[in-house]
Amino acid sequence: MRFLLTSALGLLLAFSHAATAQSADPTERIALAQPTATPTAAPMQTVRGQVIDEDGLPLPGATVFVKSTRQVYSTNADGYYTFNVTSNTAQVVQVSMVGYSDVEMTVRRQNANPVTLELLPGTRIKQTGRNKGKIVSIGR
Repeated sequence: MRFLLTSALGLLLAFSHAATAQSADPTERIALAQPTATPTAAPMQTVRGQVIDEDGLPLPGATVFVKSTRQVYSTNADGYYTFNVTSNTAQVVQVSMVGYSDVEMTVRRQNANPVTLELLPGTRIKQTGRNKGKIVSIGR
């Protein structure tokens, strides 16, 4: 009986020592948990432009789709759009508006040339005031 108790106690001590020896040192865990250096983000570049009609009037509410980022933007009341990109490369954009033909173009600089949208044949705009109107019918 004494032999069994001594053997059991010896095994228990051996296993507890082995378990303690295998546990990691707390300072090692802290060292492993340290964050690594984050890569620096590419600088943002702002691209600006304006969407106008054939008469040179701004087109508010036109849609500007940036193909590389799949982001969609809308022009403001003066027909201007603005978006940010991380790369300094040319951006392909598709500009569209109800009643006007779509335009796909490449924007290469911060202040792009104005985009001119042409009224679709058969489209009529009912004038309701200075530079305002509503589309009555859409051609094609």
